[in-house]
Amino acid sequence: MAKVSKYSILFYSGEQGYQNNRAQISLADADGNTLAFVRFKDPGMPYELDTETDGIITMHLPSAMLPSILDAVRNEKTDIYY
Repeated sequence: MAKVSKYSILFYSGEQGYQNNRAQISLADADGNTLAFVRFKDPGMPYELDTETDGIITMHLPSAMLPSILDAVRNEKTDIYY
C-alpha cells in the first residue's frame, strides 16, 4: 500500500472545464510518483467510470465535494493511504 505524501491541485475554467473536469487533485508518494487522480465534475458534466490503470487510481466526484476533500487532504494529521 502506497503512502500519499504530496498533492497538487488544478482548477479549470471555461464552460466545459478541461476534458469535462472542473478541478483535479493529484496524489503522489514521497518520490513524486502519481498514485491517484481525484477529478471533480460540475452538474451536467458527463462522469466517466472510476478506474485503475498501471496502479494509478482515477475517481470522479461532484465539484460540490471539492472544499471538503481539499480540507481533508490539507488538514489530515494521520497518514493517508490510497
